[in-house]
Amino acid sequence: MAGAAPVLFGCTVSERFDPTGGDVSVDATWTVNGSAASPESCADACIAQVRLEVWEQYAGGKSYTQDEWIVDCAAGAITTQPILKADTYRVGLYGSSPEPDGGGCAEPGDVQAAAIEEASAEGGGTLRVSLDLSTDLDE
Repeated sequence: MAGAAPVLFGCTVSERFDPTGGDVSVDATWTVNGSAASPESCADACIAQVRLEVWEQYAGGKSYTQDEWIVDCAAGAITTQPILKADTYRVGLYGSSPEPDGGGCAEPGDVQAAAIEEASAEGGGTLRVSLDLSTDLDE
């Protein structure tokens, strides 16, 4: 039964998603509410940092990220080292709120905006995505 978690003596062992071990990198760029990422556009959207996550191809799949894949929102881009296996993934960007500053932003670390897109790359290639971090999370 493909995809099922192995069962040992009545216990379920969780399978971990680990896409590493290859030579594919990720190049992700973003805008914020349709505008270029800048200190002003990020502050207006209450986004301090952006986290890159690579998800299994199918909806409901598991994700993978690294601490190095969290950058300042105003950077507008992140490029990883070649690390992933060649495949098709869903690449997600998540903008989180800054430390409280009295400016009406949510709790620190709360996701303020998110975007996800499917991308594929062959060995030695690059997963490229360009996404808009919209604070309207209903879109």
